[in-house]
Amino acid sequence: MCGRFALANQLSSLAEFIDDQPSSEFIASIEPSWNIAPTQKVPTAMFDSTSNQFTTGLASWGFRPSWSSPSKIEPINAQIETAATKPMFRQAWTSKRCVIPFDGWYEWKSTPLGKQPFYLHVQSEEPVYFAGLWDTWYGDSHDDVLSSTVILTTEAVPSLQEIHHRMPVLVGKSQLDSWFNVGKIEGNESITFAFHAVSKRVNSVQNNGPDLIERIAGLADYW
Repeated sequence: MCGRFALANQLSSLAEFIDDQPSSEFIASIEPSWNIAPTQKVPTAMFDSTSNQFTTGLASWGFRPSWSSPSKIEPINAQIETAATKPMFRQAWTSKRCVIPFDGWYEWKSTPLGKQPFYLHVQSEEPVYFAGLWDTWYGDSHDDVLSSTVILTTEAVPSLQEIHHRMPVLVGKSQLDSWFNVGKIEGNESITFAFHAVSKRVNSVQNNGPDLIERIAGLADYW
């Protein structure tokens, strides 16, 4: 799964979806974060295949379908293998796909020293995005509107399975059209990954800063 991620360097990749690129006021208004957590607003490029329109904005990380009521349990991840058929996601799967830029994400592994966080990232010169679904929910009042998103996950590639058995679904630049229009992602075999142990300070959402993704030395580095 993906429960925390970082977004700082790849903020500029949102220009791909904005007409006034690359100096968009929207991009400039987003604060870099190395500890993005569920319920926070995340920059998202949202495509509605029914109207063939893009919307680039902030979406709450925790999915609330348009037909649902507010809930304390709003999913942050959805398995791509079942998203097309699960009632919670199937309507959004049909027409409301999105991508979310990121630098890397965190996973926790059980070790003799307890749960150890790791930072996982892609080694790529071109932007790679999380694949997700989105929807807009409307409450009783005119101002009660919520755009939300869920990150899709898949079985982890062999090089990451020692850390976690699931990973986010990734979309490369050349795959964007296929993902948005028909929901297919192919050709990720060439993506290479890296990971390293990081400080347990990332466990608290109160902590933020580039130091959270720095490698730490210790037993967990050799697992």
